Amino acid sequence: RSSGINAEYGAVIVQVYCNFWNLDGHAYLNVDIQQEGNEEGGVASVENTHYNVYANTFYYEVMVPWDSTLGDKLVFAVKSSYQTGGDRNWYRLRVVGYIMD
Repeated sequence: RSSGINAEYGAVIVQVYCNFWNLDGHAYLNVDIQQEGNEEGGVASVENTHYNVYANTFYYEVMVPWDSTLGDKLVFAVKSSYQTGGDRNWYRLRVVGYIMD
């Protein structure tokens, strides 16, 4: 499925957002993000470890290198994840911007 990402971008910006609502919980997410087929162009590695968290949100952005000669799909390869503390705790990863080539 097409993501609608423009081929003229030099990078896309991916938001990493964690919403956490409890006491003494854990929120781990380690994921590599890259353009499909762009193994040599670069990978944005996210290593997100929140231990013994008490009701917080965490937000940051990573830039994923983009090659205009390849397709318009992102790959999110989860290396590891772990979450405790209830069903109101979650992560969201989404494209929120771009850098022109």
